[in-house]
Amino acid sequence: MGSSKHRGLRPGKKGLLVALVMLCWCGCVSKEFHKEPVPKIDVRELLEPVRIKVHHSSTVVRKEAGGKFDGLVVACEVKDRFGDPVKALGVMRFEAYAYARSQPGNKGARVGFWPSVSIDSLEAIQQHWDGIWGLYRFNLRWQRQVGVRDRFVLEATLTTPEGEQLSDRRVLEVRP
Repeated sequence: MGSSKHRGLRPGKKGLLVALVMLCWCGCVSKEFHKEPVPKIDVRELLEPVRIKVHHSSTVVRKEAGGKFDGLVVACEVKDRFGDPVKALGVMRFEAYAYARSQPGNKGARVGFWPSVSIDSLEAIQQHWDGIWGLYRFNLRWQRQVGVRDRFVLEATLTTPEGEQLSDRRVLEVRP
């Protein structure tokens, strides 16, 4: 076996020279790589709302059945191009119609109208946004007496600041 003097981890002149060459090579190679320009993307276009959906958890609330008010609790999902929930600015309009099986769209007489529920500020977003479910919730009060098993067609429309209108509707039934 050889002497232990030469087996230490001390870098010699050859080791320092190899390290220096590697550093220079790495610096030269990185300059040779062609850097692709990042494509210009309109982020607003990707993340802007493209559709809304009245969520299945929307319901009719009755004080006499233990609710806090008479009206509707409406949950609306606003989706971007990827189908992901997104917060949106704009004005929501809600209309409730008596359910009429024989009418187009099952819409009978209009029985409720909430023309301008604004989502136009940080406070409005905080008031209506449900971060757990990724949707907006709106409590819409009305002076209508509703009976168990009454059915309504609810239409929700979001008008964006750009003037685009996104709509959806759902049939709601009053449960006992």
